[in-house]
Amino acid sequence: VEATQIAQGTVIQFALETYRRRKPKMSGIALCHFMTHVPDIKWGVIDYYGNKKLSFDWLQRTYQPLLPSLQFDKRRWNAGSEFKAGLWIVNDYQTGFADHKLEWRFVHDGVSGSQAVDIEADSSSHITDISWPVPADATGNFEIEVAIKDSAGNVVADNHYTLLIGDQEAAKAKSLEFLDEALKRLEKHGHSIYRYFPEMWPQLERL
Repeated sequence: VEATQIAQGTVIQFALETYRRRKPKMSGIALCHFMTHVPDIKWGVIDYYGNKKLSFDWLQRTYQPLLPSLQFDKRRWNAGSEFKAGLWIVNDYQTGFADHKLEWRFVHDGVSGSQAVDIEADSSSHITDISWPVPADATGNFEIEVAIKDSAGNVVADNHYTLLIGDQEAAKAKSLEFLDEALKRLEKHGHSIYRYFPEMWPQLERL
C-alpha cells in the first residue's frame, strides 16, 4: 500500500509540475480524483474516511502558488552517468518577489548551489540548468532538495524529488510487458477487478 501511494504521488508531481511550467499556455489544473466517495481503492488522495494518503503530500507541494520546479526527462539514471535538469520557478501570485535566492542540494553527497532571482508576477520562468555526476557505485535512489528563500534567508517555498538509479530503457521494457499482460486479461475477462485475482474465479462461479 505504501509503495502504491508513493508511486501515485510521484506521478502527480511529475504530471502537474509539467503542466504548471507551461503557464500561460496552460491556464489551470484540476485534479480528477481528490477524495474517494466510497470505501474502495482508487486515485483519490483522501480516502472515504477522510484520511490523507501519502500522495497528498506530493499534491500539496505541487500546488504551492510559488513553486520551485525541477524539469527532467526520465526518473531513472544509470550509475556513472550525468544527471541533468532544468530549474524553474512558477509564480501564480499577482505580485513579484525581488531579491530572492533559488537553492538546490543533492542529498547523496551534499553538493549544492544557488542563484539570486527576481521573480516576476504571474510567471513561469526557466532559471538555470543543473547537473550532477551519479556515482559509479550508486544504487537505489538519490534525492534533490530545492528551495526559494527571501532576502532574510527564510524559506518561502520548497520542493523535493526522489529519482532512481537504474536503466530507464530496461524499466520501460518491463513496464510494457506488464501492460501487454494486463491487456490480455482485459480482453479475456472484461473490466472486472477479478481479472487480477484468478484464484477467486471458482468462488464466483459458486455464487
